[in-house]
Amino acid sequence: MGKAMEIYANTLLVPRADETGQSRESSALTWRLRILSSWGKLQNLRASVAVLIGERWRNYVAMEKVMAGQRPRQDAARLTQLVVAAFCLLISLAPARAVSQPASYLVNPGDRLQIDVWNEESLSRNVLVRPDGIISLPMAGDIPTSGLAPGAVAVRIADALGDFMKDRPRVVVSLVEAAGNQIYVLGKVDKPGRFRISANTDVMQALALAGGLNSFADEDDIKVLRRNENGQQTAIPFRYSQVKSGKSLESNIVLRSGDLVVVP
Repeated sequence: MGKAMEIYANTLLVPRADETGQSRESSALTWRLRILSSWGKLQNLRASVAVLIGERWRNYVAMEKVMAGQRPRQDAARLTQLVVAAFCLLISLAPARAVSQPASYLVNPGDRLQIDVWNEESLSRNVLVRPDGIISLPMAGDIPTSGLAPGAVAVRIADALGDFMKDRPRVVVSLVEAAGNQIYVLGKVDKPGRFRISANTDVMQALALAGGLNSFADEDDIKVLRRNENGQQTAIPFRYSQVKSGKSLESNIVLRSGDLVVVP
């Protein structure tokens, strides 16, 4: 296009028949200079505009990259806020549920209990639970205790004494010695026998108390024999080989008083 503009400007130098050569040449030269000057300015302006557009485009691309990096974080933050708000709303609308409490200790035959009757020292005493799970107290008579928590035993004693007293007494039962909380390990272990436990003990811990399995034990045929309140006995399988590898951990149950671990 620059070449075309120069040719067009040169055509203005050709004199016409009705004009003198001097005036026509001077006028054409003037117009040529003006056109070339304007064209130069146009080229400069074009270059400036191109530079400006390039800078604006680079800024726009850079801004888009920044915004693209921020949008996921902003969206994630908004989503987290919505989830938390929804969870709080569900909690506020949900009906209240009882908080699960750890299981209380249950009295066993052979345990020793301290019975305290408020303002009745003659009735307060230390008693041993008989093999049949019953304790004997003055006025109250025989009180069954097996399978009951100490607090439940206190309620039974208070009810029994209340029949002979003007006001229902306040009774507190404390566990002095858990001598009856025992488990048994039988079979191919290093030290089979009866073990008194004072804390929650699972099958693996019971086997450790018995010195572990010997080289002839069948690791996948161990069973826990448990008797329910009706006297019926059930066999609970325990796979030692899987538990020691971190598998089937649900079979490593907490033992109850009187449980028998059999290692064939």
